Amino acid sequence: MTTSDVRRASRISSHIWISLLFCFIQLSIKNAHVDAEPASCIGNRNAYKGDEYDCNKYWICGTGFQLSCAAGMEWSDQARGCILPNTDFDDCGETGRDINECVSGAHTCDTITQDCVNTIGSFECHCKTGFELVDGNCTDINECEDSNGMCSHTCTNTPGTYFCSCPPGFQLATGQQMCIDIDECTKDNGGCSQKCANEAGSYHCECLNGFSMLADNRTCQDNNECADDNGGCYHACVNTPGSYYCVCLPGFTMLSDGRECKDNDECAVNNGGCEQICINDPGSYQCACTHGFALLADGKTCNKTTFDECEAGFHMCQQNCIDTFDSYICTCVTGFTLHPNGLNCSDVDECELNQDGCDHNCTNTYGSYECSCAVGYRLTGDNMTCEDINECLTDNGGCEQECVNVPGSRKCHCRHGYVISLLDDTKCSDVNECAVNKGGCHHFCTNTIGSFQCSCLVGFRLKEGGLQCEDVNECLSDNGGCEHKCTNTQGSFYCYCDNGYKLSSDNKTCFDIDECALKQHHCQQICSNTQGSYECSCNHGYTLLVDGRSCDENECLTGRHNCNQLCYDTPGSYTCDCNDGYTLLADGRTCTDMNECTTMAHTCQQVCMNTIGSYQCACRPGYKLNPDLRTCRDIDECIARTHGCSWEFGCFNTEGSYRCNCPLGYQLNADGYTCRDIDECASRTAECEQDCNNVEGSYICSCFLGYKLDPDGRACNDIDECALGKDNCAHDCFNHAGSYSCGCHMGFQLMEDGFSCQDVNECARGSHDCQQLCENTVGSFQCSCSSGFQLAADKKNCTDINECTKGTHNCSQVCNNQPGGYFCSCYTGYQLQADGLACFDFNECTTGTHQCSQDCTNTPGSYICSCKPGFLLQPDKLTCRDINECETLNGGCSTYCTNIAGSFYCSCGVGYRLDYDERTCVKDEAAKCYHPYGIFPHHSDCRKFIVCVMGEVISVQPCPDDQAWDLEAGHCINETLANCSRIVPPTKPPICEEGVYADMDNCGGFVVCSQNTLFNFVCPAGLLFNNDTKECEKAEDVDCGGRAKFADPLCDHPNGNFEEPTNCAEFLSCENYLIYRHRTCPNGLLYSEARDRCDWSSNVACGGRPSSPP
Repeated sequence: MTTSDVRRASRISSHIWISLLFCFIQLSIKNAHVDAEPASCIGNRNAYKGDEYDCNKYWICGTGFQLSCAAGMEWSDQARGCILPNTDFDDCGETGRDINECVSGAHTCDTITQDCVNTIGSFECHCKTGFELVDGNCTDINECEDSNGMCSHTCTNTPGTYFCSCPPGFQLATGQQMCIDIDECTKDNGGCSQKCANEAGSYHCECLNGFSMLADNRTCQDNNECADDNGGCYHACVNTPGSYYCVCLPGFTMLSDGRECKDNDECAVNNGGCEQICINDPGSYQCACTHGFALLADGKTCNKTTFDECEAGFHMCQQNCIDTFDSYICTCVTGFTLHPNGLNCSDVDECELNQDGCDHNCTNTYGSYECSCAVGYRLTGDNMTCEDINECLTDNGGCEQECVNVPGSRKCHCRHGYVISLLDDTKCSDVNECAVNKGGCHHFCTNTIGSFQCSCLVGFRLKEGGLQCEDVNECLSDNGGCEHKCTNTQGSFYCYCDNGYKLSSDNKTCFDIDECALKQHHCQQICSNTQGSYECSCNHGYTLLVDGRSCDENECLTGRHNCNQLCYDTPGSYTCDCNDGYTLLADGRTCTDMNECTTMAHTCQQVCMNTIGSYQCACRPGYKLNPDLRTCRDIDECIARTHGCSWEFGCFNTEGSYRCNCPLGYQLNADGYTCRDIDECASRTAECEQDCNNVEGSYICSCFLGYKLDPDGRACNDIDECALGKDNCAHDCFNHAGSYSCGCHMGFQLMEDGFSCQDVNECARGSHDCQQLCENTVGSFQCSCSSGFQLAADKKNCTDINECTKGTHNCSQVCNNQPGGYFCSCYTGYQLQADGLACFDFNECTTGTHQCSQDCTNTPGSYICSCKPGFLLQPDKLTCRDINECETLNGGCSTYCTNIAGSFYCSCGVGYRLDYDERTCVKDEAAKCYHPYGIFPHHSDCRKFIVCVMGEVISVQPCPDDQAWDLEAGHCINETLANCSRIVPPTKPPICEEGVYADMDNCGGFVVCSQNTLFNFVCPAGLLFNNDTKECEKAEDVDCGGRAKFADPLCDHPNGNFEEPTNCAEFLSCENYLIYRHRTCPNGLLYSEARDRCDWSSNVACGGRPSSPP
């Protein structure tokens, strides 16, 4: 092809491309998909190729579009455009129809690994996609070796292709390369009974609060919280699906924590309706009365039951009278003790009984005692304790130096260096420390007033501590004055000189010794003196030897040698040598020429040529000698243009030669001079990231679908369809390499088309967090609560509405909140009516459901047991036992006491009768015998009779109960029928005035007088009784005025009298666990809890407690 042909083809091509663009716009759609693309399109995507059967038509490879040339023109693959027929580049043939061997099957291509590409008049075998040409054969390309085939997970190579796969729990996205998670929860909630939680590649089931997962990891079962520590509930625990709630017993109220039950203190409101004492019980309450009162049938009102002899003055105590149940006891003031008769008081000798508390001396006085102290002591403010008198505070105790106070006296001490005088223990004398072992001094001791001093010999000094001496090292100060060297000795030092010097007469300075003059040297020839030493030297023609003393002759200087060229002196002889370029012969004297070239003694860089006494340098071919006549430099054939490279610019000079190179995209042929094109694509040396198309001297890169070529022309950049808005995602778009995938907003799930999103019904799937009710919304859900609950602040959990605390219930007594509602209950002793709201009292007394042994009194919600007169209610508050009044001070009877069930009576000896108090026996002037023998009426009491023997009254007997002596019948008959007009004992006079009074034994208690009966009360814990305001108030606001304070009003026992734990002579009277009186037995008696009375000490076991009254 000539140059003119090329230019003409270029002009035609330009014209064709303009026509082609116009035709493509007009016909691209109209001619789409007419026939199958020609085989020549294989591997030539976007290239233009002529139709195999119609010369007028051509294809855009890889698009399926077929186009037509203008009328009268045909397509030329060589010209890559439409040309006139039968002109240059006409490659369609005369017939216009090439035989397509690929279609007819007349080709030899391997149909498995190769594609047949028809050419004009022939065909070509090309490797199929996924295969590459290796040594003339098409072998499979393992796409998985290159970036894992762009697979996000597993790449599996197959002949000619490959495929991506995903691990379990993932599926391939639309691009068949990226793996996206399979949301197992979208199908049947993943098999979970409650919540299904999707996770990457898998999922797991979860349970709502209050449920536990079973072993199948799918099914949730309710947790019975009540089974573990009763759910933390104080009373009852009720389990519910997924939760639980606590319930309180009747008489209790649930606290805000929903677990703890607080007792309803009925006594806090109007004292529970009780007249005197209201006792709150867990879940209920009951009324009680103070000592001396009994509870009436209404269970709230109290009635007086006892008579206080002390207040009424009906006692025989000499000093103090203390009322007891139906009696009294006598006590004495401090300093006196009760007489054995239990009435009178005797002075206590506190000193003899060691009850005085005096530190030193005790002197008894009437009703008391006085303390005094020993010499050197004085009495303190408590008048019992003695404290030492510090004599040193007055005139230093008379001591000259130091005074030390000791118990009851003082001692004089002396300062260090002094000792107490033998004549006067207040004076101090000096101690001569040097008299004993030199006072501990190493060398010398000198006594001083009150002390001493140590000193040392010359050349020594005192060490720290002032006793021991140590040597002074004079050499440390200015070298001891020595000019050269100083040596320390014990107590002194001496000087000495360096070698070559001698010490002067001052024993400090040094002068030089002249060894040469004194002939004390070792020189062979010449000696020269130096400071502290000397030096040796030799005469002319001699050399000093290494010993620095001996001398040797230099034959080279004296000419007495046989050397041919050079002479060198040696100790005691000489040696011969030669000039450069010569070698010494074996005789050691004669020199001959040296061949530097053979002995490598030259400096030539490349070639050496020997000369007499020297040599010359030369260079190898390709080099020339430098001006230094030794080194060589390279000849650059490329600059000199003496090379044979086909590419003028491909000559590369080397040392001594050159080599040929080829331009980029070509490689050197075997001749080493000419170049051929490199197929970078076939050799896989191209830097294309994806597709490669070879061109002359280079190659062109292209990219897969979903990628675009980088400006560097090699790399392929992913097309971000999401950012460019080329995706079809309904919600979210996630770009991947070469493709993209769609996702959905929270609350939606991706449909099977991979683009659309549909709402997730979290309520139906159980993937919500609602505690109770769930309502699905678009993209989310809302929580709500069942009746009786309200939504919490987190909008998920439900909290119970407490109708009880809000007052929205209809219970008449106790409201018990429960999750989602409430239920009513009644206080103990009440029953719930059929409406489940109102309560009515249950009368235990009339229904016989009480446990009282004697009397039962119904109270609202409960009942109270009481005893008949003469009986005492036991601590169990149920049973009664008879009071043996005779066991306590003989029942108050002066002579005989007889106990009977519920009471007692006093009687007297013969000739005596009971006085009006029915306890004291007085001379019975009315007991007269009307006949020496017989039974006769009593003179003053119809209910008694006398027995006479020999004119003497031997006995006064009472009639049986409810009977009296009848004068006509002569014996006792029914009291209502008896004929008797004699007087009966008077009634008891009043013992107190109505009102409230302070308890003189306890500042924390008070006494109420009601209906001529005294009742004892105790203030609540921490309060004391204010007698001015008649109220229980704070302790700091009450003046007890000498009344004892009892900080702890609680008893260890509910009711009765009990021993005082710190004193055997005292006892506590308790009711309902409260101390209502702290009592002391009469002097000489101790309290016996077993007998519940004060008794003689021989009958009481105190167990180590003090047995004396306070």
